[in-house]
Amino acid sequence: MKGEFTYLYTPEQAREMEKAARKHGATSLELIQNASILIKDRVCARLTSAGKGEVLVVCGKGGNGADGLATALLLHKEDVGADVLTVGKEPAMEENALLHSQVQTVNKVEDLSRYSVIVDALCGAGFKGELSEEMQKVTRAINESGAFVISVDLPSGVDGATGRVSPETVRANETVCTTAYKIGAFIYPGAEYCGEVFCSCDLSEGFLSDLAVNKVFPLP
Repeated sequence: MKGEFTYLYTPEQAREMEKAARKHGATSLELIQNASILIKDRVCARLTSAGKGEVLVVCGKGGNGADGLATALLLHKEDVGADVLTVGKEPAMEENALLHSQVQTVNKVEDLSRYSVIVDALCGAGFKGELSEEMQKVTRAINESGAFVISVDLPSGVDGATGRVSPETVRANETVCTTAYKIGAFIYPGAEYCGEVFCSCDLSEGFLSDLAVNKVFPLP
């Protein structure tokens, strides 16, 4: 996003954009698949830069996890092997369950240090409060892995509306916001955890730009 102007949105405003997109004929699954394209591209770009490496996609049970599962499917289609670790109980949304059925997943990974890239798709921008004890174990392992971390929407543990962070929040090298740039990615302390920020499947241009609450100056 360097050198560009953009508007920032709350998670609630982003959800309204998605509702508007569905009214115009887009399905939830199409929005998920479109959002996952840039995430996949960022993973491939990192692997190309590093020369090689293994990929782990860590998925929660909600919409953020669905984005991660869709990313894993796209990687597999391009012959990029990606292990998928699921965290939490049964998928909380229909699209997550559908994608989950198409991906071979594991419930536990002993050693995260063997992965060059980890995609953090645990919690989305709607996260508030503190990560659960189970989640903190996973996010701590991600942070200690030494991998290049790409977070989906926001690093798990960052509140998308306020930028507040939970203990053991994921520290990402890159963050791919979905639907629109989120306020929490640019307000401290959350901004400190995001690394370079991108936006995938940006719906703000065509729908709710009048709801913008801030404008970002070009980044150095």
